[in-house]
Amino acid sequence: MAAAASTSLVFLINLWVTVWVNVELSKVTNTMHSTILTLHRSHCQDVERINAWAHFAINAVSAVLLSANNYCM
Repeated sequence: MAAAASTSLVFLINLWVTVWVNVELSKVTNTMHSTILTLHRSHCQDVERINAWAHFAINAVSAVLLSANNYCM
């Protein structure tokens, strides 16, 4: 049961991020041809820190999905 809950949580996180990015992208441009979106502008050090935390979050979600998969196998 916990594996199904973990997998569902990962799906909901992915869905939320996808919707959020699409909403932010539609604010920037009215056409669907442009797919370039600037999420944050700041000093390089700040962007590097945000990048590191984003990758940490992606790895954490991937680890949850992997452990749920291993539990079911």
